[in-house]
Amino acid sequence: MSMKILFLAISLLITINIVAQQRPQKVLSFVDVTWKSKDYQKLEKEWKVFVDKDNTDANAWENYYNAAMYKYRASAYYRDSVILGSLKEMQAIIDQMAKAIPESFEYNRLVYRNSNMDLKYAKNIEKAHNLRPNNIDLYPIMLTYYGTIGAKKKLKELFKKWYDTDPSIELYKLSYGYNTLVGVEKNAIILASGDNQYYPVGLVQYGKGFRPDVSIMAISMFWNDDYYNSTLKELGISEFDKNYKYYYKLNKKAAWKAQNQLVNERIKHIIDNIGDRPIYFPLRMSNSTRSYFDDSLYMIGTLNKYSSETFDNIAILRKNFEQKYLLDEVKVSLKQNNDNSSKPRILSLYIMPLVELYKHYLSSGELAKADNAKRSIMNLATNLGRKQKYIEYLNEIEDKLSNQ
Repeated sequence: MSMKILFLAISLLITINIVAQQRPQKVLSFVDVTWKSKDYQKLEKEWKVFVDKDNTDANAWENYYNAAMYKYRASAYYRDSVILGSLKEMQAIIDQMAKAIPESFEYNRLVYRNSNMDLKYAKNIEKAHNLRPNNIDLYPIMLTYYGTIGAKKKLKELFKKWYDTDPSIELYKLSYGYNTLVGVEKNAIILASGDNQYYPVGLVQYGKGFRPDVSIMAISMFWNDDYYNSTLKELGISEFDKNYKYYYKLNKKAAWKAQNQLVNERIKHIIDNIGDRPIYFPLRMSNSTRSYFDDSLYMIGTLNKYSSETFDNIAILRKNFEQKYLLDEVKVSLKQNNDNSSKPRILSLYIMPLVELYKHYLSSGELAKADNAKRSIMNLATNLGRKQKYIEYLNEIEDKLSNQ
């Protein structure tokens, strides 16, 4: 065998070995990037290979767990059969991790997360934080933990640290957080339905020290007894006397129905006992919560204001968009969002209020402002890959108004 052939053979073996060792795509946070269920199923299998090869590979375990979990969340999740299947599979992975890497950062973070943030596992999340105090990926779950135990000072400090040290925080998130805060009344209570709404607002409030009079809480966590009771204590409201078991029996042991009713009744308890503090709901929330409160919700911008009496919400909507909001990302986008990141999900929250403004401007004959609103709508729609849909939708609005 010539030296040239030998060299080529060795190079080929090295190349094959490198390809064989190449690690799969990292499973990114579901909040930041969302893929299809089949993509997570593929990644789950790929990461399982590395777990089987080396059961001390903590990074492989974490990606394997996340892929297995997100395959449910990206499909028809939050129905009883899916929940039960998910819980069983996730717990099996956690049990295996407990034997293989019990002292690792990854295990201690995931065991707390897998417990639905049960405070029985508080020592695990504290241990994970102590192992990597500057791990930015851990900040969201630590903030939820601090909210659950009522550690307001630590929550504020961590939001400030996140704001000061994370170079990846983008302007659209901060603009959304600012707009949400600037558009509400003094001493407002903001109910956020998920991470994409809660964290941008918290980053601006605590990172910039803006609107400290406002209270922000995650209604997506209201099913958690500890978190909800901590929220009531912060607001100075008496305890709620019913729990999940009560609604589980009431809903004939349908878990998802029981959880929805529990959350809605807990929100109502705050409304009934908060006095004259204004309350704001998210634009995007569960269908159950929307239908429960819809008759009392009025769009004022990036939020809905709760009011038992009718009022002129269009005047506030106009003021927010015309005078208060930062709208650079809404008016002009230099790059189309063709991925599944959080950016299109957050920017899409501006479309509904802009459509309401567009209809109002057309009805009142303010054609220049109507044209500006339309341009913003179409910019967002194009950026989201829904240009044709909104061309047709706005045409329908125009035809309907012209025939009145």
